[in-house]
Amino acid sequence: MWPKQIIVVRHAESEGNIRQMDDNSSAQVPNHQFSLTKNGEAQALVTGEYLRKNSEFFGFDVAFTSTFWRAQQTLHLMCPKIVPRIDARLDEFWRGIWHTMSKEEVEKLYPAEAKIKEREGWYHYRAFGGQNGQDVDLMIYSFLADLREFWSGKRVLIVGHGTWMIFFWRIMCRRSIAEAEKRYQEKKFRNASITVFEQKDDGMKLTIDDFLPKDIDSGQATTDEINKAINDLANFTKTVRWWGLLGKLGQSKERLKIYSYDDACDMHEALYLSGEGFINEHLRPVGNLAEVVEGFMVNVFYGAETNEWNSQQHRRPSQLIPWLESLCLSRGL
Repeated sequence: MWPKQIIVVRHAESEGNIRQMDDNSSAQVPNHQFSLTKNGEAQALVTGEYLRKNSEFFGFDVAFTSTFWRAQQTLHLMCPKIVPRIDARLDEFWRGIWHTMSKEEVEKLYPAEAKIKEREGWYHYRAFGGQNGQDVDLMIYSFLADLREFWSGKRVLIVGHGTWMIFFWRIMCRRSIAEAEKRYQEKKFRNASITVFEQKDDGMKLTIDDFLPKDIDSGQATTDEINKAINDLANFTKTVRWWGLLGKLGQSKERLKIYSYDDACDMHEALYLSGEGFINEHLRPVGNLAEVVEGFMVNVFYGAETNEWNSQQHRRPSQLIPWLESLCLSRGL
């Protein structure tokens, strides 16, 4: 059995994130000892506060982090009272000489290495003293086996690293090596971002991808607004106009999309309005009006399958009834 939920947070901004790979100052401190910047410390505090305020959704039974100081420091700032489990299988993808030397030093001491790196590719190339993609995959598979054996049905928090998270995402979502490399080149996980996988059937479903608390729309709907929209919808579904609208949709066999969701694990969810009322992607009735209001608010969510990563179109809950009324008017009701 899988854990109930796996929350993965990338470490906050560190010294290494603001340096170039060839910055000689990096050689003064081992990569695994890089500390967070002042901005990174602030990022970790914001993410930690968000997790605590939303503990109903982001609570956890155990916390894991890597042997790298920047990940441990992030977790400590996020959750100062937590004693984490340090696990080397969460360490960042180690590039050996490319992590410990400048490009000029590598070219001088290992003149053929750059060509070998280019020939073998991002996933398969293993530098001197480093790893390749297969090595990271094996560590992740081993770690997942332990999670399934010892933390089945529990909530797990992982504070780790950006490239490691891409490998983790690839395995959890059954993506190809080419897709992982594309994500590495175009859309890395951001510092202090939150990614969540939740248990579904016999596997895990990606439900949140690279979310930063600062991404929250400050104008998001309040609980009172949502509850009012639910009550207004309940009243509207008792009116003659509602039943007239369903009759018109039934005659025309229309199915109006209210909400759709396609994530990076090829999961698909949808909510429609048809002659039978509100139905889901399997064309089964949806009786939970709160689910209808929530779907209407989000409208569209695209995951990693699209070019617009996690783009969302928001609508206010108060717009739901006017939208339904406009449907009635357009059909002469």
